[in-house]
Amino acid sequence: MTKIEIPLNKTKLISGTTGSFIFLDIGYYMLTTIDVKQSIIYSIFIKTFGIAGIIFFGTTGVSGLKKMFDKKFGLTIDENGITDNSNMSSIGLIKWKDITEIKIKQVRSTPFFLILLMIMINIWGKRADLKEDL
Repeated sequence: MTKIEIPLNKTKLISGTTGSFIFLDIGYYMLTTIDVKQSIIYSIFIKTFGIAGIIFFGTTGVSGLKKMFDKKFGLTIDENGITDNSNMSSIGLIKWKDITEIKIKQVRSTPFFLILLMIMINIWGKRADLKEDL
């Protein structure tokens, strides 16, 4: 079998990471520039959204930076199976024996692979290190 390697789209990674850091700055601004003279409910509301923005967009920005400098291909198809390295929650190698069916679906103009597996528990067990990535 011929090995097929699909690289990550660096343009999307750069734009997504840049957007994450812009929203991270907005979250920081929301957290630090609330005037005490405003109502307490409004202050708590804005600060909560600021903290949530910092946590979410900080995480996505850092994972985007890690992926930008990652030399691995996004998707590799070879004789062993399909190796997924496309995002932070990628599960790695999916062996051919675990795959029951592969479908190509499309939502609007975006095509994607739908891989049906025999036993899902074995695959998710591979991502026990997700907390380490965060």
